[in-house]
Amino acid sequence: MAETSTAVIASANNLSVKYGPQVVLDGATIAFTEGEHIGLVGRNGSGKSTFLQIAAGVAQADSGEFTRRRDLVTGYMPQVSGLDDAATVHANILSGAQRILDLVTEYERVPGDSPLSATLLDQISEVDGWNLEHRIKSLITNLHAPQSDRVVGTLSGGEKRRVALCRALLARP
Repeated sequence: MAETSTAVIASANNLSVKYGPQVVLDGATIAFTEGEHIGLVGRNGSGKSTFLQIAAGVAQADSGEFTRRRDLVTGYMPQVSGLDDAATVHANILSGAQRILDLVTEYERVPGDSPLSATLLDQISEVDGWNLEHRIKSLITNLHAPQSDRVVGTLSGGEKRRVALCRALLARP
């Protein structure tokens, strides 16, 4: 029998959230261990998305605490994709790397012999910022996303979800 890990990587303790009079989380408590596969099931408005936003660090609970292991990387892909329907698949995915693109633009702007240049070079290299095009092609292939030159407004809902997932993964949350 395979040995399973019991190391807790994240936990919610007594999370509560209200939107006006509507309680969406009421004392939610759970621990996630390394290697677990988790699914959240519930009715509309029951707090699934709110819980995931708290877990990813993009929202706060009214009370309670969510803790995660320091080296745990989380990301959140909203139900509404926020894609630009008039832009191509490639442009939408690339928009997920705006922070990296800003670093590259700044790097190209500063003198090569400045201390800031070396710092920016390290930051760009740390997030694999010099390989964005390769990473986009790889994400499109591996996630079976539509061709990069297709206009997002012509895609099905499932295809748009794949594009949004590629964008989120390119950002390296």
